[in-house]
Amino acid sequence: MGLFPRRVRAFIGLLLVFSLAFGPTVSAAVLTVAHSGTPDYPTITQALAAANPGDEIQVAPGLYDMASGELFPLALKDAVRIAGADRDTTTIAAPPGVPVFFNEDTPLSATTFLGGFTLEHESGGDGDVLMEFIVGNSLMSPRIEGNRFHPGDDAAATGIAILGENASSGIFNGTIFGNEISGFGGAVAPEMLPFGRGMSAQQIPIFQGGGIAMALITLPSSTARRRGVATEGAPPVAEGQITPTISGNTFSDNAGAIGILGSTPYSYYYDAAGVMAPVIDDNAFDTDFADVAMLYTGEGTRMFAPQITNNQSSESFVHIFSVPFFGDGGPAGAKGISTHAAGSDFVLNRETLRTLQQKMKKRMQTPRPAMRKQTRRDVGPNAAGDVVYDLTISGNTVTDSAFGGVFLYQYLYGTADVAISVDVSDNNFAAAGDAPGGPGGIATGFFIDEGADTSTDSLHFIENQVTGFAAGLNVFVQTGCLCERTGLGAQGIAPVSLHDITVTGNRLENNDDGFVIDTDGYTTLAPLVSCNVFANNETAGAAIGPGSGPTPDFGGGSRLSPGNNTLVNNGSFDMENHNPALVKAENNFWGTTDLPTIEANTFDITEDATVGEIDFDPPLAQAAACAPLVIPGDVADLSLIKTVTTPGPYEVGDFIMYDLSVTNVGPQTATNVVITDTLPAGLQFMSASAGCTHNTGVVTCTIATLGATESQTRSITVQATAIGLQTNNATADSDETDPTPPAASVPILIGAPANVAGVPTASEWGLLLMGLMLAIAGVWFTRKT
Repeated sequence: MGLFPRRVRAFIGLLLVFSLAFGPTVSAAVLTVAHSGTPDYPTITQALAAANPGDEIQVAPGLYDMASGELFPLALKDAVRIAGADRDTTTIAAPPGVPVFFNEDTPLSATTFLGGFTLEHESGGDGDVLMEFIVGNSLMSPRIEGNRFHPGDDAAATGIAILGENASSGIFNGTIFGNEISGFGGAVAPEMLPFGRGMSAQQIPIFQGGGIAMALITLPSSTARRRGVATEGAPPVAEGQITPTISGNTFSDNAGAIGILGSTPYSYYYDAAGVMAPVIDDNAFDTDFADVAMLYTGEGTRMFAPQITNNQSSESFVHIFSVPFFGDGGPAGAKGISTHAAGSDFVLNRETLRTLQQKMKKRMQTPRPAMRKQTRRDVGPNAAGDVVYDLTISGNTVTDSAFGGVFLYQYLYGTADVAISVDVSDNNFAAAGDAPGGPGGIATGFFIDEGADTSTDSLHFIENQVTGFAAGLNVFVQTGCLCERTGLGAQGIAPVSLHDITVTGNRLENNDDGFVIDTDGYTTLAPLVSCNVFANNETAGAAIGPGSGPTPDFGGGSRLSPGNNTLVNNGSFDMENHNPALVKAENNFWGTTDLPTIEANTFDITEDATVGEIDFDPPLAQAAACAPLVIPGDVADLSLIKTVTTPGPYEVGDFIMYDLSVTNVGPQTATNVVITDTLPAGLQFMSASAGCTHNTGVVTCTIATLGATESQTRSITVQATAIGLQTNNATADSDETDPTPPAASVPILIGAPANVAGVPTASEWGLLLMGLMLAIAGVWFTRKT
């Protein structure tokens, strides 16, 4: 073989090696969009059509609307990032009646992203939605970050709607972070609702629409779903899960900043049976009608478990507002969803909101007629299975509220068991002005009708500070059907149960009444009241209603409460007992140890001269410095430590391991210990220790028994799937009482892969050239010499 052919073959071989080693490499493409210049595409519509998973669409400043060539609605694309230059300069405006973005039953991974835009409608809208997700049967995990949602001149619009409907089994667990959402939800209607010290019927506004609206509903068509109208009948139930994380956003001037619909209004015909469990954390609310509005009738979602934590609110009418819908003839005559009363519409702004607040304060105590008579039916999955109502309201700060910090009026009904867990803890609520505000800083009214009972219910009010309201804390619970008070006829009454009500460590000062409680046969276990301060209230420090049975244990009673409450300087009485049964109130501080003076500052219906219906002897000589409450006998105090065992820094694609170590401080053995680790959207579960299971981003590890001083550790491995700060939250619980329920969080920062551009790719010409070179090389080197 000659020298020349050998040299040619060697040259071609070197060229082939060079092209493979140093030629074009594959990376996620960046697609640019602008109206002028030399972008890749002139419209977002065209860029989306060309984008592939992993690509990023970068949009230059400007207005993107029908006039500029956009076709609406746009749709998010799986694993595609859409990044605007800045929400102050980059606007997407859809025509009236058309969402800016609409995704129906579209799989969207955690790397799907929209950020840096203002989203709005052109003028002339009527209750439009800017961004809408119909979950369907898909897993949707998009990240919506750093946008501005504004309704333009359509005050009844909704910013983001997340709907699970029509037999869907999908999951929405996306993240809504760092957005500005203002001016949504202007339709308001007066409805009949009870509230206040006697929970008497009053008329207060109910609203629809909102900045973010979430619902598990059954609506027959896209037209109906966008207009909130359903037809009579019984469509299939919705079985999906709506569990987004809504964090770091700012809401202002909304009627309902965040709306949570656990079942369709009038859900006697339209039922839902999925999971509604959003996490609403660390948001800022300002001058909304209601910061968080919840609607749950008890015949809807199988699990209703919102977590509303660490939010800041100023000048909103009410921070958290939750009621069932009643009105307009009730469900028996309902052909659809009643929207609002005639003539009640208004455009929401600061002026109309403040006017409404002043009107509401004036008519707070004006009696109104009773609610219209209604009928009920057993429908849907609730007739055969249990319902979980698990509500956490913790760490929120509310200032200048005209109506209340938390107003929960819930009718919880089920032919099986309604497992109720309400945790209201570590909140700080202050009313606007000097006069008492709305019905309560924390006002709760529960009407509970359970066809079966497993004694799982608990209402816990712990370490809250409330000032300036008609009642600092109002706990009203009636066992059995609300129908009994509204003429609807008797229904099944739940067996008498040892349901737990705990009121500890609260400071209720400068209200009309500090603490009002009426349990009306809800439990045979006396509510435990300990280590609270009821002081400087205008009327009573603490008032026990006539229906309470048994009466609360303020100290020395059947719950073995240590007492340690402070009841001083209240305007009329430090304690009132309107129930014929004895109230145990020993070992509390009344400002004095003189028994006649204490007696003069208490009231009971028998007016006994000494002890009577309030047993306050012995009193404390000084206010108690309360340690965390420990109830003797049935206590297992758990602690939980979470550590990251994989060293950082961390990038997308990395595998990361966590250790969760739970310790039982004692004194009792903990049984059925459950560690629950909720993964953020940017961490994907990979594996866990034996005894742990995973379901839709939640890892659950169980330990049958954990003795006093014993510790056990479980490990979880995840993979990072999104950049940014990812916070992994875990809790631990057991069957025993835990005076300080443990929680552990570990935030880690996930960066972009160091070699994003290192995945091989090439242009079409590059691929042709490479293929041609490979073909020549293959032929050349297989020739016979």
